[in-house]
Amino acid sequence: MTCGLVLWSASAAFGQQESTDGEIEINFEAVPLSLEDESADRAGQLIYRGGLELKATVAEFGGLSGLQVDAKGERLLAITDRGSWFTARMAQQRGRLVGLSEAYLQPMLNIAGQSLVSGQNDSEALAYLPGGRGVLVAFENWHRIWAYRGEVERSFRSVFGSIGVPHIMPAEFRAMPSNGGIEAMATLPDGSLLAISERAKNEAGFNRAWRFSGGAVKELSYRGSDDFDPTDVTVLPSGDLLVLTRRFKRLSGVAVRIERIAAGDLESGVLYGEQIAELKPPLSVDNMEGIAAVAGEGGGIAIYLVSDNNFSNLQRTLLMKFLWNPAGPPA
Repeated sequence: MTCGLVLWSASAAFGQQESTDGEIEINFEAVPLSLEDESADRAGQLIYRGGLELKATVAEFGGLSGLQVDAKGERLLAITDRGSWFTARMAQQRGRLVGLSEAYLQPMLNIAGQSLVSGQNDSEALAYLPGGRGVLVAFENWHRIWAYRGEVERSFRSVFGSIGVPHIMPAEFRAMPSNGGIEAMATLPDGSLLAISERAKNEAGFNRAWRFSGGAVKELSYRGSDDFDPTDVTVLPSGDLLVLTRRFKRLSGVAVRIERIAAGDLESGVLYGEQIAELKPPLSVDNMEGIAAVAGEGGGIAIYLVSDNNFSNLQRTLLMKFLWNPAGPPA
């Protein structure tokens, strides 16, 4: 097992005596794509470019949901089920994800500048504010979207210490299942925001979704398949979308699919994806709840996935990288 940086100085919200910059020690171990064949490197249309199982020396690390990766593929930002920010630097060699360092964990703040408490801290989805002016965060249980300001194009840590500012919210949010609210969220190229519920359904049986543009709200729907629930969404340079979906069954375990949605579907009002990959045993997979896509090597797109271990010893925190060539066969 390889080790990242070795400092932990969290805020008092985590019950620590010291309060500095929130740097934590991260341990990581390489994960093969297949548990049965370590030479396997393909999942559907994707080429595996390395993965890590992450562990930390502090109890507040885990439950990662939502994911953003900077344009250079160097740093990541995620949020946790207990209302914390997590950011780290990714080490890559010849296009493969091989390590993590410079990791920081800090509690998110409410509108009064105080740490979020239980019942209001289940942060599940993450999206950029237009122009790199900060991020938007969606919460479950107490369903809402808050904005956090910061110069995220310069540094993801710029949102640390920012207070939450309520975002426009339709009344329908209040009717979403307590554990089935907004899990997938992304800012579109025109600056509008797409938010997809995990389990709230419309009359047609599709997942409810909303598009926010200025002060206007338009309701959409996401048409999934085979009882897979949407857990995150990211925007491609083309304007198309990648939706991360997940299904859990007691006998077969967890399975994850990645679907591509054409940008034009946003105008039709019904989002329906074309599957590009599926991860299920014996492939390495867990409760994947974050996806990000940036320009990758060889003209392809680098796709990153992160899992939510629910702070359980029976689950893992996985960070995985894939390469995809949407124009043709993987290069």
